[in-house]
Amino acid sequence: HFFAFEIYSTTFFVLLFSSMPVCGTYEFPGLEVHLTQFPEGGQGKLTPNSGTVWDASILLCHHCLSMGPSFWNKMRVLELGCGTGLLGIVLASMGAEITLTDFPDVLNLAQANLEANTHNLNLGPVSLQGLDWEQWDRDHPPSFHPEEPQCVHSPGRYQWFCEPFDVIVGSDIAVEHYPLPALLRLLRFLGRNGEARCADGTDSVDCSAEGAPLIFMAYEDRTPGERPVSGMTARGFLDKLGTLFRRHEVSQDRLAQHLRCPEIHIVEFKVQVPAG
Repeated sequence: HFFAFEIYSTTFFVLLFSSMPVCGTYEFPGLEVHLTQFPEGGQGKLTPNSGTVWDASILLCHHCLSMGPSFWNKMRVLELGCGTGLLGIVLASMGAEITLTDFPDVLNLAQANLEANTHNLNLGPVSLQGLDWEQWDRDHPPSFHPEEPQCVHSPGRYQWFCEPFDVIVGSDIAVEHYPLPALLRLLRFLGRNGEARCADGTDSVDCSAEGAPLIFMAYEDRTPGERPVSGMTARGFLDKLGTLFRRHEVSQDRLAQHLRCPEIHIVEFKVQVPAG
């Protein structure tokens, strides 16, 4: 079992999210996180997927904790699809300066969970930003290839992108009913931020990794759907991401035996650097 769990309801959450909440405590080495979930979803974009903690997220939390505060302290971290906020809370507890992103309806839940843990955890700086991948994609069409820092070109709603991130994290965001092509372009765009220019003046990810963020993703093997909503399967998304970035599957050896799960993968992506 990954966590200790108890169930109760509160009038506040029922009024805010129009659904019955499930609340409990997630236990990690030296850390307890009190969390509210909505397994049946809620208003707007708060779906059962975004309102629930999935096993891949728990495993990624354990992996990040195993890296220790010496790695995460003062790291500027961007989480894509933060959902309940569990991973962000864990990283902030180690001193990461984290920006949580999701639909505004989902951020309400993440904000509530952050507030529920401020009294018992010494959290690093946390900000919440609404981010719709499809809307971002419409604002940055495929022909968008900035030759200057991206904040010069991005619409005002994305000005918080101006400061480059050291690490990007995402858990169970490679799901076939999500807009995966838009997510792929977003990661391509973010991976380029802070990167040194190529010798020929182009901005290819193959030129230099200096200043470019690390990307950590966790996902669970699932049976592919017959018709992915986005036209891209989860496997196709991950394979394509592996052509844009250097992919390394993280060993689960450093995790306790009872936490290891062959169906869940933790993958690290880095900007590719040419050999020699």
